[in-house]
Amino acid sequence: PCFLLPVLIPSQVGQGCATALALLFDRDHSVKFVLDQDLVEGGHERVFFHPMTNSATMGLRPEDLLRFLRETGHEPVLQSFD
Repeated sequence: PCFLLPVLIPSQVGQGCATALALLFDRDHSVKFVLDQDLVEGGHERVFFHPMTNSATMGLRPEDLLRFLRETGHEPVLQSFD
């Protein structure tokens, strides 16, 4: 799974917004994003995230997640958590 630790960005996202999609609001690129390598290289058709609220869920193809991260200026650090 991927996480943004709320202690890193308390002024940038609200409660329940610890999601990869919150990187959209990290405009000064103060967050280093570590992503479970299996999410993008494990053959998953979609990976799922809350879109800034935990009352909804959206699925992205792994390559779309990587494109989103890079377009926000965040090159993910891929790490195996096995």
